[in-house]
Amino acid sequence: MSEETQAYQTKTTTETLPLTASAFLKYEATPATRVQVPATKGTKIGQLVQYALANNVYFVALSDEKDGKVMIQPLNCVMDTRHIATEEITKAGGYEILVKAWLTYGVAVDDADSRQTA
Repeated sequence: MSEETQAYQTKTTTETLPLTASAFLKYEATPATRVQVPATKGTKIGQLVQYALANNVYFVALSDEKDGKVMIQPLNCVMDTRHIATEEITKAGGYEILVKAWLTYGVAVDDADSRQTA
């Protein structure tokens, strides 16, 4: 059998792609309202960070920490919370408290998260 007629051998891998902002941010009115906020060294995308200008409400880090800051979207967007660790949700006071705090700023949550109650 010639090289040209040999079947293509697929390669499988166990690598997974890292999370990106789009895993959390499903819709935003405008990216112009994203802001950089102070974050603890080593903060990773998907962790919750407090935003001082929003009464210290926790928002999702949409970037890894760089130079002591992360990017968040604190206004008018839809968030998918499925990839946020339960420990992070607990840190913010619990799922219902977090979602209620976000509503004040126009941040809605899609309904795919099993932690969401009726």
